[in-house]
Amino acid sequence: MTAIASTDLVATGDHGVLVRRLSGLLEDDLVGYFAGAVAAGGGRDEECRFDGYRIDGGTGISSPCRFRYDVTDRNLAALHRHPRLAETMAGFLGRAVRPTKVAMQTYAAGEFISLHQDQQDCTAATLVKLTPDTGPLYAWPRLLDHDPAELLDISRRYDGYPPGPVPLTWSVGDVLLVRGPVIPHARPPHRSAAPAAILSFCYLAEPAA
Repeated sequence: MTAIASTDLVATGDHGVLVRRLSGLLEDDLVGYFAGAVAAGGGRDEECRFDGYRIDGGTGISSPCRFRYDVTDRNLAALHRHPRLAETMAGFLGRAVRPTKVAMQTYAAGEFISLHQDQQDCTAATLVKLTPDTGPLYAWPRLLDHDPAELLDISRRYDGYPPGPVPLTWSVGDVLLVRGPVIPHARPPHRSAAPAAILSFCYLAEPAA
């Protein structure tokens, strides 16, 4: 088994580790299977299209997005429940977790998801990079202490991309563990003719014992 390399990309004294990159967590043939599905036109069944700005559930924000996704591949659900992923996420959060949502997301040229925070049923997400043209995830540690109304105003003022993002780089097969309800993040408009693609696995932390 390949050794797993771990790097904390975003961490603060008040919030702890917010984004961690792992290399070697998933086998190459598994990543290759999903990359092949994208090459065959997968990941385009459903559309995320939103043109406004809103506060979700009183705790986080959404800004404009445009990309496509697929949840129908049964191997997605099987991988979501795999003990290795759940154990890795539990170690990241320090609590037991259970899987909630999963999707294979694809971004054609010009598609994007601007500044947002994940919903509360996704305490943290496991993101897997599938294609070499998938660019960095942008994160804004400097916006951590803004309340949702302030953050929404900032997002609207800068069309979803405020100044000062931290680009989080990764390689094909790498995994990002992201505490999405806490750290504001975004994916900039895709610039390549070849698609960007990621797997997104959401986990909900169980109540502390």
